[in-house]
Amino acid sequence: MPDDLEVSRTAGPFDAASAPPALLKEHQVAERTWGDLRVLKGSLKFIMATDPPLERRLLKGEHQPIPPGIKHRLVLEEVATFVIDLRVHPEPCP
Repeated sequence: MPDDLEVSRTAGPFDAASAPPALLKEHQVAERTWGDLRVLKGSLKFIMATDPPLERRLLKGEHQPIPPGIKHRLVLEEVATFVIDLRVHPEPCP
């Protein structure tokens, strides 16, 4: 993830009961936006459609950068609470 990104908003916290169904299906982050998936409690599986595909189990305290335009999805394996920080390049000063 580029170093100069700033959090534009945080989605969540989510758990199995509140996670939007779209996060559990293949989707992607908007252009020029990076996601930073952070697990606050429990664990979940993250799958990203890279070549070769990335499949990773994330535990409490771990995070996963998500580049723009790359399809990915979450699999909630057990009790988990997570947030997604959406990060963008700072706006240039006028």
